[in-house]
Amino acid sequence: MSESFKKNRLLKDIDFNNYNVITCDIFDTLVYRTVLTPSDVFLKVGKQARESKLLVDRIDEQQFKRLRELAEKIAREKSFQKYKNKEITLQDIYNNLPEYIGDVNKIMKLEIDVEKEVIYLNKSIYSFLKAAKRNKLKIILLSDMYLTKPELEEILIYNGADLTLFDNIIVSSEIKKSKADTKLYEYIIENQNIKPSNTLHIGDNYISDIINAKKFGLNTIHYKLNGDFDEKYDRELVKKEKCIGELWALRKEVALNNPYDSNVDSYFWFDYGATILGPIFSVFTEYIYGEAIKNNVNNIHPILRDGHIFGDLLKIKDKNLKFNINPIYASRKSTYLSSKTEFTSNDLREVMKSDQLLVSALMNRIGIKDHPFVKWGNISMARTLSINIDNTTLFDKIEDFLIRIKKQELKDVFKKENLLFTNYFKQEVDVKKEYFTIDIGYSGTISKNIQKALKIKGDLYKGRDFLLLGQKHTSKNILEGSNIDVFIPYENNESFFTNYNFKPFLLESFTSNNSPSVIGYKEKNKEVNPIFKDNYIEKQNEVAKEICLEGVICFYNHFLELIEHKNITSMLVNETDRSSYLWILERLMNYPINKEAVLLGELLTENDFDRNVKKSLCSLEDDLELQQKGLKRYQKESLRREETWIAGIIERRYPYYLAMELYKETSDPNINFVIETIKDCLDKNVQQCIVYGCGDIGLLMVKLLKASNIQPLYIVDRNSLLWGRNVEDIPVVDFSKVKNIKNIPFIIASNAFFKDIETFIREKHINGSKVWIVNKRD
Repeated sequence: MSESFKKNRLLKDIDFNNYNVITCDIFDTLVYRTVLTPSDVFLKVGKQARESKLLVDRIDEQQFKRLRELAEKIAREKSFQKYKNKEITLQDIYNNLPEYIGDVNKIMKLEIDVEKEVIYLNKSIYSFLKAAKRNKLKIILLSDMYLTKPELEEILIYNGADLTLFDNIIVSSEIKKSKADTKLYEYIIENQNIKPSNTLHIGDNYISDIINAKKFGLNTIHYKLNGDFDEKYDRELVKKEKCIGELWALRKEVALNNPYDSNVDSYFWFDYGATILGPIFSVFTEYIYGEAIKNNVNNIHPILRDGHIFGDLLKIKDKNLKFNINPIYASRKSTYLSSKTEFTSNDLREVMKSDQLLVSALMNRIGIKDHPFVKWGNISMARTLSINIDNTTLFDKIEDFLIRIKKQELKDVFKKENLLFTNYFKQEVDVKKEYFTIDIGYSGTISKNIQKALKIKGDLYKGRDFLLLGQKHTSKNILEGSNIDVFIPYENNESFFTNYNFKPFLLESFTSNNSPSVIGYKEKNKEVNPIFKDNYIEKQNEVAKEICLEGVICFYNHFLELIEHKNITSMLVNETDRSSYLWILERLMNYPINKEAVLLGELLTENDFDRNVKKSLCSLEDDLELQQKGLKRYQKESLRREETWIAGIIERRYPYYLAMELYKETSDPNINFVIETIKDCLDKNVQQCIVYGCGDIGLLMVKLLKASNIQPLYIVDRNSLLWGRNVEDIPVVDFSKVKNIKNIPFIIASNAFFKDIETFIREKHINGSKVWIVNKRD
C-alpha cells in the first residue's frame, strides 16, 4: 500500500514541497463503505438488531431505517432551533428514537460496529497521507459528520489506520461548524495555525470540499471522477436496487488508477475493463475458486478463446499454485463435427430453428466444400422452404443431398473429427479425474459438444462446465445431461437475455487472448494441435483488448485486497439470481453513454458459424438507415440483427435520447422534475433558454436540454466562484448578466428551492412578474 497513490491520476503528480498542511475529508475520500448509500448502513443495523433481539419483532429493518432517518431529521431541526446550525451527534439522533422499539443505547453501539464492518481504507489516499507525513507535513482530517472524534478513531483503528499519522481529527458534530457552511474552514485557519496558500485540501464534495475551501484560499483536489465516464454511474443509479453496493466505491477508486491520461481512447478501454467487465469477471472467478476448493478439484481448463481471462485471474488468485490451470482450444465450429455420428433429417430441422443460418454457413459447418447450392449460399435456411426448384423446394433438395447423397461421406468426416478432437482433449485434460472448464457462455453449446464427443468415444465425462452467462438454450442442454453450472442464469433474468440490445460480443471481444479462432484439429508427430483461422477479424481490436484486460486485472487485484479485509465474498457470490451484475451490463447495452457507443460501436465482429457476416457493431450504413427511417421505425425493423447494436447506433446519432427513456423509469423526484421540465419545453416549442441552478439537477437539466435540441444560453448561479466557468460548454454567470435579456425563457433547476428562485427572478428581472419561466408552478 505504501506507494499506491503513485498510480492514482489525481495524486501522483502532487509535489509535497509546495505544502505544509494536508487537510482531508474522511467519508468517500479517506474511507469508503461497502454499501451504496449511508442509509444502507441503517438496514444492516436493523437486521442485526433484530437477530440480536435488540429490536422488537414488529419493527423490521426497513421500518428501522425509516425511523433512524426520521430521528436524524428531527435531531437536526431541534439543533437548528436551539443553536442555529444542524450539526448533531449520533447520541442526539438516538435520543429521538422511541424507547419502545428496543434497547436504543445498544442499537446505537451496534451502528458503530456496523460502520466498522462496512468501512475500509482507501489505500490511495492513506498511502498519500503517509507519504506526506514522511515529508514532515501536518495532517488534519475534516468531516461533516454526526460521529464524534472518538467514534471515528475507533472505526479507523479497527480498519488498520495508524492514528499517529493524523495531527488532528476535526468533526462538525463536535465544533458545530461545517465545511458545508464554510465555518469549519474559518475554524481550522484560526485554531490550527495553518496558512491557506500552503494548505492542500482533498475531498469528494464539489461545493463543501472544493468551492468552499477555495473561498478561504486553500488549494484543493476534487477527489471524484468527472467527465463522460462518470455518467454511467448516474444512469446505473436510476435503479439503485440493482446496484452492487459492495463494489460501488471500489469501481470508482480503481478507475482513478487509469494510467492512460494522455490518450482518450486508451483511457476509455482501461476504464471499460476496470469498471464494467472487472466487477463481473472478478466475482465469477471468486465463485469458481470457491467451488474448486470446496470440491477439492485441482484441474481447471479455461476454454479458449473466450475463457482466457478467467484463467489469468485464477492464476493471480492461486498464489500457492494449488491448481493446474491449463487452457484448451475449442469453439462451436471446432467441436460440432466431433459431437455427431451422422446427419439426420432431425438435425437439419434443428438447425432450421435459427432463422439467421445461411445455406453456405450450414455447408461450411458440416464440412461440405463441394455442393450444388453455391448460388443460394446467402439465402437463409428458413427461406429454402419457400423457394421452388423442379417441382420441389430448395429445402427438400438440400435435405436429399445431405441425408442421402452425402450420408456416408458425412459419417466418415464425423468419425475422423471425433478421433482428432477426443485425442486432443485427453492430451490436455486428465479425464480420469474431476475437472472444471470455464467459458463465458451463453448457450453451453461447446460444453454439450465436448460431452457428446467423449460419450461417442466411450469416455465418462467428469467435467463441470462453468458459464458466466446462460441463455434459454442452456437449460435445455442441462436437461439433456450437460453438466453446466451457470453463474448468471436465464431464469429470472429473461428481459436481459431477450432484449434486442443483448450483444455478447461486448464481453467476448475482451475475454480472449490474441489468438485466432480455432476451426479444427490436426495430428502431427503423434500430437494433436488446434487449427486456427487465417485472417481473423478480431486482430483489428487487439490494442483495445490488451488495454481493457489490463483494466480488468487492475480491478481484480483491488478486489482481492478488499475481500481479504472485508467479509463480503459469500454475499457477492451467493446472490440468488445475480441480477445486480446484469444491471451493469444491461445499462451498458441498453443505455450507453456516448463514448461507449462511439468506441465500442467501432469494434469489428464476425460470424461465420450461422452467417457470413463481417461488420462493425455500429456501421455507417446503420446510421444512414436510422436517419432515413427515424427512431421508432428503425428500432422496430432492426430487432433481429445480431451483429448490429441498436442502442449504440441511436446514442451516436441522438445523444441522451436513451438516457431520457431510462430516466422516465425512476422514482427519484429530482430526476422526474427534470424530465417533466423537458416535456414542458418541448410542448411549448422552447428553442433557447437560461437555466437557473448549477447543482446536480442543473447539470442533468443542461445535458437533457441539449439532447432535446434546446440550447441553454447561460447557467445562472449565486456562487461567485462558479462565475466564468463553463459547464457542458455553457457559461456560468451571475444573475445580473441575464436580468435584461428579454424573450428568452428561464428554467429553474432546483426542486427544493423552486419558489424562492422564482420569486427572486420575478423581483430582479427587467420584465418583472411577466418574465417567462417555463416550468412555473401553481
